[in-house]
Amino acid sequence: QLDGDVYNGVADGAASTTGRRRLVALATLAAVGEYVKGDFGFALEDVDIVTLGSERVAAACIILVTPHGEQPLAGSALARQGDNESIVRATLDAINRRLNFLTTP
Repeated sequence: QLDGDVYNGVADGAASTTGRRRLVALATLAAVGEYVKGDFGFALEDVDIVTLGSERVAAACIILVTPHGEQPLAGSALARQGDNESIVRATLDAINRRLNFLTTP
């Protein structure tokens, strides 16, 4: 949800543990794609939940694909809110720094 508008993302696939993580990230990217609409796309390179020290951390690697080439983006979030919410936050963290660029006409 942004500025009172709701953006929904949907992803289909196998519901294995790894598959669910990918589906959550793909649905997040689909919702962001609905918001930004442009001459580019997002590709999910990988998403996982790893242990760093004593913390579980969701990490996402996203590829921004534009007519000018590809740009890898990475994001992370502490996995304290549950795996799915943490994956959403990590995915959004990866693309957050590019949203201004992507939404400027």
